[in-house]
Amino acid sequence: MLRRGYQKKDRIRKRPEYLHLAEDGRRLFSRHFILVYARRNDLVSRLGVTVTKKIGNAVSRNRLKRLCREYFRTHRDHFAGAFDVHVIARSGSAQAANDELNQSLEKLFSQIE
Repeated sequence: MLRRGYQKKDRIRKRPEYLHLAEDGRRLFSRHFILVYARRNDLVSRLGVTVTKKIGNAVSRNRLKRLCREYFRTHRDHFAGAFDVHVIARSGSAQAANDELNQSLEKLFSQIE
C-alpha cells in the first residue's frame, strides 16, 4: 500500500521557490482559487497554499488550507509528471461550501498540462 501522507518534501517551503514559481509558472483561474504551476525535473510534485487575512478569520483560513492539502494529497497521482503547484485563495472562498471548493480545485487541477 502506498503511503499518501503530506510530508515536508511535498511542500513548497521557501520564499525563493514561490518567487521562482510566480515568475516562470503558468496561471489558472477559477471563482475561488488561483493556481500557479510549473513542471519540475524531480519525481515528486509539491504544493504551496496561500490564504491571506483578507479571506477571513483563522478558522476559515485553516479550513481552506486543509481542504487544498487534502485534495492535493489524494489526487497528486493523477498528474502526468512532477509539478510545483501554488494555490492562492480568492475572496469569497471562505463562505463557499466544501463541495463547491472541491469542484473548483478539481477543475483547476484537471487543466494542469
